[in-house]
Amino acid sequence: MSRSVNSIEKHVAIFWSIEMVGGLNAGHISSYAPIASVLELPYSFPSTAIARKVLDGDFGKSLSDKIAEASGIRILSYLPSAFRNVSSSTKMIKTPADMVGMKMRTQQIPIHVEMVKSLGASPTPIAWAELYSPLQTGVVDGQETAPYTMLMANLQEEQHHSA
Repeated sequence: MSRSVNSIEKHVAIFWSIEMVGGLNAGHISSYAPIASVLELPYSFPSTAIARKVLDGDFGKSLSDKIAEASGIRILSYLPSAFRNVSSSTKMIKTPADMVGMKMRTQQIPIHVEMVKSLGASPTPIAWAELYSPLQTGVVDGQETAPYTMLMANLQEEQHHSA
């Protein structure tokens, strides 16, 4: 039994849509639907549990609907798994004042760049795949990611202080 071209196209479209949603963070989705950048606001939730409750509730559903309307991208599930953790090769960072004058890697997402500036550091957008070498050579003093991400990329080899 063969499928019609139309049926195959529908299956490919469905598969492609699911592939597109998987693995995108809010900063990247905001390129297609600017309202998604609300999820990139630093320190919006005091805990992962609260973030999950908010995103799994009415707010998350409404935001998902608005993103779909603006971009055609449907959020199937939110994964608030970790918050901003800063690491450094030069010193422990305990307060925003500790970041003054540091060179910090950011994603090339405007709200990330502005956050680092507001903390008194110099933002340096560097692609994730290229990050290890700039940390190793001192192009940047530090970066911010989830702790498990730092470990998966072995950044702790160059970043001896993490907060």
